[in-house]
Amino acid sequence: MDLQANIEKFFADYIRNWNAQDLDSLAAAFSEPCIFVLSSGTTVLPDNSSLKAFYAKAFDGLRASGFNHSTLDRVKAQACADGLAIVDVLNVIRHRKDNSVMEAIDCHFTMRQVNGVWKIVTAVWCTPGWRET
Repeated sequence: MDLQANIEKFFADYIRNWNAQDLDSLAAAFSEPCIFVLSSGTTVLPDNSSLKAFYAKAFDGLRASGFNHSTLDRVKAQACADGLAIVDVLNVIRHRKDNSVMEAIDCHFTMRQVNGVWKIVTAVWCTPGWRET
């Protein structure tokens, strides 16, 4: 399976685990440590336990806002070295229970293979269409 197909499968599994709010499976998708970069700040999570706590708090806030599920439009992967990739996940939409849109974002990831398994190292939240500006 080529890089693009591997990364598309990775994010199909990831969005399924996200929608199930499966903290263990989500944490397994990340390297230790991992970094989240948002306009509101940068969070370094040293291990999977910290990542699960981070996501649990995020899901609490999302559910309080009426969150139901997320969808994604497109995944673009490019190898940048042996076992390293830059990945854009475009048009990630968070939906409420009535399927109305809460927000749309693009995500930019650095990923690396750990023992042959792709892991997210860095996640950056971006304004949709940021590459076109």
